[in-house]
Amino acid sequence: MNETLTSLNTALVNELKSRDKLDDAKACATQMIYDAYFTMNKKEWIDQENKEYRAATEKRFKKYYMDFKDLYDTINEDQKYQIIVGLKNRMFQEGMFMESITFDDWIKWVMETY
Repeated sequence: MNETLTSLNTALVNELKSRDKLDDAKACATQMIYDAYFTMNKKEWIDQENKEYRAATEKRFKKYYMDFKDLYDTINEDQKYQIIVGLKNRMFQEGMFMESITFDDWIKWVMETY
């Protein structure tokens, strides 16, 4: 997660919340959370040569996730599924063939490690 991208997304989610557009805020936060997960499953992120950068990225992700976990936890399951399918399709086009770890296992690992 690029720090600028995280900051921009955080500002957008907070702006949506302040305008009482909670459904949009949930969708935006959830998309960012799943995007980070799928990105971490790409070969270039799994390769050992990127280990340090990956650790820094996952540490930044943990803060983002903790800030918006309430939005992620309360989004409609149908909407969550639509976000996952859209991101999976994009990631497969970008070269991710299969997730190397489940979302739940990755989140657990990030929360325990950082």
